[in-house]
Amino acid sequence: MQAPFTPQRLALGGLLAVSAVALGLVALRSRAERAAEPEAYQPIRLEEGNAPRHVPAALFGDPPAGSRLVQFQVDGPCCNGCSVTLYDAALAVAGVEKAAVRFDEDAGVALGEVWLKDGVEPDGVAAAVTFDKYAGRIVRPTP
Repeated sequence: MQAPFTPQRLALGGLLAVSAVALGLVALRSRAERAAEPEAYQPIRLEEGNAPRHVPAALFGDPPAGSRLVQFQVDGPCCNGCSVTLYDAALAVAGVEKAAVRFDEDAGVALGEVWLKDGVEPDGVAAAVTFDKYAGRIVRPTP
């Protein structure tokens, strides 16, 4: 039968205790340093109340009768959260029947498209998605 407190077991226990204390100190110091640094990003709020927000990335199928597809690009977004803001702005334009917006992280732009009623100028969409840090432009209206 082995003795419960052999020198090897005591040494191993002491080593584990010292390691645990050292890791704890490193974790506390890292947390304090992160707290002292300014945030490099803003939190993304993709929920309204308890319901998740869904922003379509593309429009599929043909536009409804009396409408046409208009595509736009927005410079200035930094994340997918910006897509929600731009989607809401595009939908608010009179004559927009449906919208889609997606953030292209590689290009650093948001790409969007709307089904716009015939007779409505696409410049209104570009104006609606141009505010604060965003600069929108029409890239391809269809006749």
